[in-house]
Amino acid sequence: MRNYDRVSNWLKVAGKEPSAETFSVQSGVMMEEMAEFFETVHFTDKSDGNVALQIVADALHKIGNELKKNGRQLGIKDRVACLDALCDIDVTLNGVAFLAGFDKNGADDDVLNSNDSKFEDGKAVILPGGKIGKGKNYVEPDLTKFV
Repeated sequence: MRNYDRVSNWLKVAGKEPSAETFSVQSGVMMEEMAEFFETVHFTDKSDGNVALQIVADALHKIGNELKKNGRQLGIKDRVACLDALCDIDVTLNGVAFLAGFDKNGADDDVLNSNDSKFEDGKAVILPGGKIGKGKNYVEPDLTKFV
């Protein structure tokens, strides 16, 4: 099963359906993950670019929190351009993973299996604001074998 299919099925089981609210919360989650990426990399020449990376990470965390916790919503100005950007993000992030020498397919499976463990009694734990939380049986993914 393709990653997109597995994720969309997981979201449906969690009770999530397309809407402005769920789109906004998921966009906030995506921004949070992007911020975490920017916090894991640095310019090797110790340039002031590292300050810019932290500014980007901080801004993404702030926007993500507005969407996840404060109920702010995003609208889509151009649906075709939005889908194009999402596809380009997916392709380029897989390229980054490849060029970093990561086993992205293996890591994806481990993360998706971990996400399955967030459910309690077959139901999602929904946090205030709508984000899916970690249930009592949550098992964190072990990505060490994929780097």
